[in-house]
Parts: sequence; C-alpha cells; structure tokens
Amino acid sequence: MSGREKIQRAVISALLALVLWGWLQVQGETTRQAVAPLEFLAVPAGLAVADAGATEVSVTLRGLPSRMARVDSKDLKVVIDLSGAREGTTKFFLNEDRLVGLPAGLVLDGISPYSVAVRLEPLAEKDVPVRAASEGEVDPDYVLDGITIIPGQIRFRGPRSKVGLMAEAATAKISLEGLSASETRAVALAGDPKFLAFVEPSIGAGVGIERHDHRNDVLPDDHLERLAVLEAENDAPVRPNSPRPPPVVGRPRP
Repeated sequence: MSGREKIQRAVISALLALVLWGWLQVQGETTRQAVAPLEFLAVPAGLAVADAGATEVSVTLRGLPSRMARVDSKDLKVVIDLSGAREGTTKFFLNEDRLVGLPAGLVLDGISPYSVAVRLEPLAEKDVPVRAASEGEVDPDYVLDGITIIPGQIRFRGPRSKVGLMAEAATAKISLEGLSASETRAVALAGDPKFLAFVEPSIGAGVGIERHDHRNDVLPDDHLERLAVLEAENDAPVRPNSPRPPPVVGRPRP
C-alpha cells in the first residue's frame, strides 16, 4: 500500500469518527422544562414597572444529560434591560440572549411567552397603616392585651396606579397559640403585591399578654335565672357575684 493510500484511509477514518461522534451527541440529547422569573434592569429614573403580562416564563432547554444535570433552576432568569424606555407600553421579544444562568453546552429550545409588553408609569409613594392579623389562642390563664405593629405605618413605592389603590397593609398571620408572656417579634407582610415595594427595612409586632383575672369574668345575660334555678333545686343560696357558682350539695327534700 502506497503512502498516498494510507493518507486517504486515515482521512476517511477521521471523518467517519467525527460523523459518528456528532451522531451520538445528537442522539443522546435530552430536553428539560424550567421556570425563569422576569427581572427588569435599568428602569428609568422616575418610572416604575406597572405591568408586564407575566412575572415568569417557561423555558425548554436542550443538551446532553451530563450538561443538563448542571442546571439549577434557581439560577435561571430572563433579564430585560429597560434603559432608554419611556412611559407607556413597550414590547420585548424573549430569546436566548436574555436568558441568564444557562450552563455552557445547553441551548434554549423554546420559551413561552415569546414576548412581553412592559408598561411603565410614573413612580409614586404612599404611607398606609398596617393591620395586625393573628391566629390561635393564648394560654387559658392569660388574655391578649393587644398587638402593636412597629412602625404603625409603612411607605409603599411603585407605579402610580397601583400605589393609589393601597388603603392598608396586613401582616402575615401572627401565631398567639399558647402564649403566656408578652413578646416582640419580626413579622412579614401578607401577600405579594406585584411591582410594589415597601421602604421600611423591617416590621415588628409587640404582643401584649396579661394574666387573666377570673373575678372580672363577664357573667352571661341569663345568670340570674340560672342562680334562681340552682337555689330552688339545692335549697341553698348562691353568691350572685361569683362568676362560676360553686358546687352546692343538695339536701334531700322532705
């Protein structure tokens, strides 16, 4: 075999190996769906995002299983640069260039929705009162003296149309279950108002607890009738000021 034939065979073998490697790569690919939040960058001064039609998008990724295993959905996000945008609605198309957190070797095979319409409005601020929301019961030997939210008002910042609708803010449920002493704790706001942010860095709740004085228990409206029945049945007086009539041993009637 001549040297020329050897070179030709070597080239053909290399090409076949390259084709086989490419075929295996394609045949071994897999797809995976994930959810990526929308993130807006460089919002123009004095403006705020009022609506985008969505806060997250569904993405389909394609690649080798070994590369797909490196995907952490928490790192994925779709970024929209709003620098230069003006008040009103602007349409942005979504593609692989806007997807952040995609490991090397993977490609974006699909995205839904493929576009979003972002509406910008003038930025506004407003102070609103905070309402305490609670659940559960304190220890039976104690009573709730009140819940104080600190601060009592918080300032919301966001698009003018949404800020104007805010009348109050409510805390997440504050558990009172089994409490027997006053305490102060950090609390969160209930709900997740879209495109709104509150200026105060933290909110606290002071829960006041006092020992229950049973002498001040409120008697039922019909307590006088109940006392009369007890006295008649037992032929013994029952103190009307006692919140819980003491047990009376009945005497046999003649």
